[in-house]
Amino acid sequence: MPPCHLYGRRDGYEPLYGCRDPQSLTQRSGALSFMSYYVYIIQSQIYGTFYKGSTENPLNRLEQHNLGHTLSTRLKRPWKLVYIEQLPTKTEMLIREKKIKRGNKEYFEKLMKGDKNILDDFLKK
Repeated sequence: MPPCHLYGRRDGYEPLYGCRDPQSLTQRSGALSFMSYYVYIIQSQIYGTFYKGSTENPLNRLEQHNLGHTLSTRLKRPWKLVYIEQLPTKTEMLIREKKIKRGNKEYFEKLMKGDKNILDDFLKK
């Protein structure tokens, strides 16, 4: 338990903000790996409409959309990933998501062809 939690809350819940346990970082091949943040665009394979969102795990989020766990996308299944952009911080992810959500179909098509779309590289991992 990290030192800041030794005298923690009496109700047993961990604080939402504050220190983090350095042991909780995952290790991959000897190096510490930090959380990645992504904005994504999915397209309905039947209707052609787009949905824009943000997540820490795009493939898991796509699965949730296709299983009908998201009310706003449930009726237009199945969905496919057409755009993924990686961002270094959660704040930057949320700002970028807000900007992308203001776009139109032409803007999304431009993004899909652009350099920021890491979809192909992401799927190779």
